[in-house]
Amino acid sequence: MEQNEELEEILGKIYQFVEYKKLKNDDLFKIKEFCDKMIERSSFIDKSEKFEFKDFKIQRQEEISADYIIKVLKTKACPDNSMSGTGEVPSGIIANWRERYDEIDGVNEKYNRSIKITKEVAQDIFKDTSLLKIKIYLGEDDNGLVFLTKNESENNYFIISNTSKKWSLKKQEFDDLRTAYELGLKSYLDKYIRSETGNQVANNTRRFILGRKIYEKLIAVSEQTSNSAIVFYPVIYLLDDYVQYENDANECVKVQHIHRLTFLMVTEYYTALGRYPFLTEGVYDRNGLCPPPDGSNC
Repeated sequence: MEQNEELEEILGKIYQFVEYKKLKNDDLFKIKEFCDKMIERSSFIDKSEKFEFKDFKIQRQEEISADYIIKVLKTKACPDNSMSGTGEVPSGIIANWRERYDEIDGVNEKYNRSIKITKEVAQDIFKDTSLLKIKIYLGEDDNGLVFLTKNESENNYFIISNTSKKWSLKKQEFDDLRTAYELGLKSYLDKYIRSETGNQVANNTRRFILGRKIYEKLIAVSEQTSNSAIVFYPVIYLLDDYVQYENDANECVKVQHIHRLTFLMVTEYYTALGRYPFLTEGVYDRNGLCPPPDGSNC
């Protein structure tokens, strides 16, 4: 049986604290009671997760520009409107985005779960202070969605979700997880977007972008709290807006994101009783969703 390194770290820390007299019998009994409670809850802990963001202020990631805007200088006939407004969405609208996601044929329990990037992993990802955003590629395993990153020039591939540290992968493992997503959830999302748009070659989201600002928000609000994370709730983008850019043929092209998978991102922390938001605010990605306009870099 493969060793659970994170579990070994926890058990080692308990042993260490007992030796240092920082944990006494009463504390150990409290840990035992907590473990017993978690054993009882483990069979339904994911089912009990609720999507409740009433009174949250929810905006588009304002620092993210569309990767596929080719020319920096815009003409009057074709302005770059990708950052027009804040993209603020009422919490009731976000609830509709989630409801639409839940209604898609094939979206079952394992796809409804939120995905987490822990504070420790986020700090590792953004340790380069000049890094403003990262591209997150979507994969899938037996438990649901998996977030992946890569640096092909250095032959580095990682799982960054639901783990306390980046999990290194071989390129084939990275590719296998992405293929599982293509054949799994994405196949249902593709059928959905093709049905809604009438475009029979449309593809749904393969990759999105995480901006630095929500990471900085997590660091600011979490202070010394290590058991915290950026939490991602899958939703379907339903605003009928567009990004406009000028292509190499000097043509003004409008790109829509409606009916694409995106994520509501919020900062949360864990206690013995559950997971709670630090703030009543969150962001979502629009401009970093890829595709559109094509899958060349996704």
